Amino acid sequence: MLAILCIGSRMRALNNLAHEASHQLLFRNRHLNDWAGILCSAILLTRFARYRAEHLRHHALLGTQADPDLSLYSELGISDLPQRIRPLALLRAFPRRYTIHALGSTKGKAGAMERSWSSATILATGLGALALGGTDGLQAVSMYWIAPLLTSYPAIRFVAETGEHGALYQRASPSEALAHRAIAMTRNIHVHPLLAFLLYPHGDAHHMLHHRFPGIPGPCLPELQVLLQQRGWHVGIPAANWSSPLLGREGLLHQLVGHPAAPSRNPP
Repeated sequence: MLAILCIGSRMRALNNLAHEASHQLLFRNRHLNDWAGILCSAILLTRFARYRAEHLRHHALLGTQADPDLSLYSELGISDLPQRIRPLALLRAFPRRYTIHALGSTKGKAGAMERSWSSATILATGLGALALGGTDGLQAVSMYWIAPLLTSYPAIRFVAETGEHGALYQRASPSEALAHRAIAMTRNIHVHPLLAFLLYPHGDAHHMLHHRFPGIPGPCLPELQVLLQQRGWHVGIPAANWSSPLLGREGLLHQLVGHPAAPSRNPP
């Protein structure tokens, strides 16, 4: 179980690398950047070209009916979370929905094609493992790739993305300026480094800053937050002073359950 959890966490890290590649931030060479994104995505049974197109639309159309992530969050039950929720209600909600992340969330023909592609990839990998390693190879692929891909990885994504946008889509109108929506509809998550390693690798905890400055690589966002705070723009939570071993004073559960962070009043 520990191995499945750890592998699921590193799959989340691969997902974040594919995310960086979708913004052309991994390598200056576009071809190298794209091939890295394709490789990271393929391990997660995702087609990089489609992921990049949908993610860039998410940035440009944040919070509107054309935002592809809004549909996904609606299916996952994230977009309509109340401002203050009960943790047990959240835990009861995601087991019914979290496999959407692993098997493809798009409905209709596009969703069917995505699931068919994923199933074919799993079948081809399984047959290859069986041919090369026999039953031991098939067991290894099942235990150390398929199992975390269908369990711990989507569960980690669910929790992480709930922190990024959960309960915030109602805080701004789709007709407002994108810069305002980027601040009002996203949050920075301030957690202990151990939990950041599990849920928000590669600087992804600074999600509000990412939406406001999508051309800056994720690992540089903590430094950017410090620079902005020095200039009087206090984005989310200070980048220090933990109040618990795992969750920060304004960590994920604290924000969702009791005190959602308010948007900044003085964006740059």
